Amino acid sequence: EKRMPEECVELIHLVSTSLRMDLHFEIYSPGLVAHPFFSRYNDENPHVMKRVCHGAMSTSPITSGDIIFQPGEKPQNPQMWVLVEGLLTYVNSRNSEEEVTPGYWACEAVLWTDWITCGTLTAKTDSRLYTIDARQFQSIALQFNHSVFSPLEYASRYVERLNNGEVELSDLPPEDDFQIARRRRQHGVMPGSLTRLLAPRR
Repeated sequence: EKRMPEECVELIHLVSTSLRMDLHFEIYSPGLVAHPFFSRYNDENPHVMKRVCHGAMSTSPITSGDIIFQPGEKPQNPQMWVLVEGLLTYVNSRNSEEEVTPGYWACEAVLWTDWITCGTLTAKTDSRLYTIDARQFQSIALQFNHSVFSPLEYASRYVERLNNGEVELSDLPPEDDFQIARRRRQHGVMPGSLTRLLAPRR
């Protein structure tokens, strides 16, 4: 199935910003439902999520064999990746290979801290990914007051987990977190480590 890039759609520039924001939200938000932060963020701050989908997200088609990133990269334009269609292969710092299936995300850390990639991510088949521009996301989030669920507090706890060695340094999410997130997407349940990560501090 071929998809036409948005910029190639005639008259798209005539659609109002509000309608395009709604359109981008409908396109991108379903791809984030498995992710613990964005699932909660959408529940608590849907108006901000619309702006994130509109101003910070895009679609990236990848051809089989393409290298998405390699170890030691600190990109000038840091992005988080979410696989929507296809298969990828990730090789970590120990040369252990892992298959990446739709629903996985990579390089979430760029949203919260300076990050240098740890492994290699390669397209095993023709694939489609959503990208979240880290700087655009941060710029949008900082425009709003978050009284219930703060990205700054989430970022602090995320980095704390990395520094404390609670999770392995990797460009992919910890397997336990990903499996919990998958169950949450399927059943609306969020037990275990993600509950601790998302729970408000007392």
